[in-house]
Amino acid sequence: MAEYALTINGSKMKLGERGVSPRSLSVRYNQPSELTMETERADVALGSVVRLTVDGVSRFEGTIIEEPLNDRLSGWRTLVAIDAGERASQVMVERWNWALGVGQLWTVFYNTKFSAELSVLLDAITTAAGAGLAAAGAVGSASAVFSGSRSGTIPWIQLRATNVQAMLEQILAPLPNLRWIWDPSTQTFKIVDVLKAPEQTISVPSMVSPSWPLTRSLRGRYSRVKLIGQGGDSLGTGTVTLTPAWNASLEANWTMAAAQSGAGTAISDVYRLFSFAGMTDHLDLNLGIDVLQAVLRWPGDSSPIWHSVQVAEVDEANQWLRLQMPAVQGQYTHRRAHRDANLPGKAIAASVAMNYYKVTPTGPPQVSVGPAGSAYSLYGWDRELLIEEQNNYDVTAERAKQYLDAVKDELVSGSVSIAGEVPSWLWSLNCRVGLAAAGRKTGLESLGAIVSGFTRDFLAGTTSIELSNDRSPFTGRAFA
Repeated sequence: MAEYALTINGSKMKLGERGVSPRSLSVRYNQPSELTMETERADVALGSVVRLTVDGVSRFEGTIIEEPLNDRLSGWRTLVAIDAGERASQVMVERWNWALGVGQLWTVFYNTKFSAELSVLLDAITTAAGAGLAAAGAVGSASAVFSGSRSGTIPWIQLRATNVQAMLEQILAPLPNLRWIWDPSTQTFKIVDVLKAPEQTISVPSMVSPSWPLTRSLRGRYSRVKLIGQGGDSLGTGTVTLTPAWNASLEANWTMAAAQSGAGTAISDVYRLFSFAGMTDHLDLNLGIDVLQAVLRWPGDSSPIWHSVQVAEVDEANQWLRLQMPAVQGQYTHRRAHRDANLPGKAIAASVAMNYYKVTPTGPPQVSVGPAGSAYSLYGWDRELLIEEQNNYDVTAERAKQYLDAVKDELVSGSVSIAGEVPSWLWSLNCRVGLAAAGRKTGLESLGAIVSGFTRDFLAGTTSIELSNDRSPFTGRAFA
């Protein structure tokens, strides 16, 4: 039988009648543990420091903060204490208090290019507030604030000036698989990776018929997962040969002088107005276009020199453009120059091409996994969960499988009450459990349910364990 010892303000209390009797202890993640006691003594006051040990190991240390007055009518007092982890809410992390070194909490993301390792941030909090936490009695040592898991990469978050407990929750929020609990045996904040917690088995003797208030459900269960990323545009380049879009009948009377004197008339468009009709590419005019005119070095030159020419106007909707100057073949560099190039009807239209940037819409990447899981294999439950990822790098089969593993099995949740002492592996949570009964099959032996908390009833000698095999709250933002 376990040996219990209770001290209040350092004085050892007699347990039981005319002493102080622990009634219940509640332990859960991300919140202070709570111890309820009964006593006839009048000298136990609010604000008193309580410590409960079991077999010499500290299992609760905290402060009495509450007393329901109606219980005094019976001569008994009910006192409620919360653990010392609550004292972390008294220690503020002030953004501009550089003397404490807390400035690094706000610069660490800049130094690590918008992400930081959890270990770095935990060390930063220890440096910034360890002394304050130790002075408040929230930790045993200013240099040992955290224990447990320190693995994880945190993307950019906006840290706010607040108390240590609230800041810890800010930092852990992007890592849904992590929870914290104040561990009285080490007087540290213990970080627990619930998905990697050791597996234990709760066994019931064969002569006891297990009657567990558990629920089996297919709510929120899926046999398949599809990840969809973000669609976008891809940028490329292209070249198209432009075709004349002017009135060809005006070429017979065209001269440079006529074009210049007829500015704004149809004849001014001769050798200037070109079409790219039929081109299916979407131009990105923000990046510009390059229109080129072929310059022949001699009659019949098969390898002309291409020179850029100025563009006066582009109409993408109607697929035409107008050049600043007519694109006509000028003087050859060969001695047999085209001397009558500017005589009526003698001009030669130059070849014109356009280099451009094109934008091609791309569909979002997708990946699917499944079917899998007991919901599918046992009940034929075939449902697909569609998850949109904001970052296309996250659209991977591995990530899809992680999501599917969280929702593929039938949901078993509720509580299990066990008699006897609290198992040593349960005190700081950090466990997953299967349920077994000697001499019979429960079908839950390999359940691997996450234990989220427990309540110890000292009077009845029983422990109620809260559990669920639903991994989705610990998997990612898709289930937020």
